[in-house]
Amino acid sequence: MTRSRLARLGLWLLAALLMIALVGGVALAIDHFTEVTVTIDVGGQMWEHHTHAQTVGDALDEAGVLLDDEDEVWPALSAPLEDDLTITVNKASVLVLDVDGHARQIRTQAANPLDILAERDISLEPYDRLEVDGELFSPDALATADWDTPPTQLRVMRSVELTIVDGNSTVVLHTTAADVGRALDDAGLTLYLADQVSPALNTLVSAGMQITIVRAVPITVIADGEQLETRTLGPAVGDALTALGIAPIGLDYTIPSLDTPLEPGMVIQVVRITEDIVIETQPIIQKTIYHPDPQLEAGETRVIQGQAGLREQHVRIRYADGREVSREIQSEMIVRSPKPDMIAYGTR
Repeated sequence: MTRSRLARLGLWLLAALLMIALVGGVALAIDHFTEVTVTIDVGGQMWEHHTHAQTVGDALDEAGVLLDDEDEVWPALSAPLEDDLTITVNKASVLVLDVDGHARQIRTQAANPLDILAERDISLEPYDRLEVDGELFSPDALATADWDTPPTQLRVMRSVELTIVDGNSTVVLHTTAADVGRALDDAGLTLYLADQVSPALNTLVSAGMQITIVRAVPITVIADGEQLETRTLGPAVGDALTALGIAPIGLDYTIPSLDTPLEPGMVIQVVRITEDIVIETQPIIQKTIYHPDPQLEAGETRVIQGQAGLREQHVRIRYADGREVSREIQSEMIVRSPKPDMIAYGTR
């Protein structure tokens, strides 16, 4: 290669290097003038981000900010970027919504439970209840309450209409209770141990259900040295005592009688009857016999002492609550016959 060719090659290389440097400088200049710095605010957490992205959405993608459909972004995702722009992301709240026993996780920007339900076209009837984080609210109470913090759990409790027949009283009740027992508690009805409820207290409620309460009667029972204040079912005294396990046995009787209809406040006495057979002995007083004795001077007497007899009796004694009320001789026999006293008087 000649010297002239080497010179030309060197010029070409120098020109190429100058061109590369020029292009790089231009690229650096373009990069510098097209880069913007934005502030990203996600739920109060803020940082600066340098980007060449064209839109808000592209910048958030580039910054690794994941968005859900319910999240709010300002400016809009399609808005162009500009230097010193602040991008605000309001993440949607996550909560569990339970409607008619079907629970699912949802996201929302609303804080008021009624607004959250309205977003999903869920309405509440006047007697329905909404459980917000474990606390029950009526629709009216929800409408007037302030909600600064979104809830974490909502449960819609639908009301059903029941009829309660309590003796001579009939009440229509709207309740959100799950079973009969809780429904009666919601109605403010007090149940006593012996009260009878149909259907059973653990039965699940359903619309149109009729609940019947047969009230136990308050009574006082006096038996076996004790007084018991209680309640019991049954049309008559005997039924009540059988239910309580205090029924009369054998000769026992009650006051009033077993077939007497029960009445509230009635006092029932159970009288326990016991009997005993005892052996008693009684003396038989001997007689005195007078007879003349010609060997004795007139006015003189001679006594031959007799002996009292002895009678044995078998006696049935009846006791009412431990107190003797009657006795009856069942049998008797003469154990020893009496011997009379003999008195002789003189006749000479």
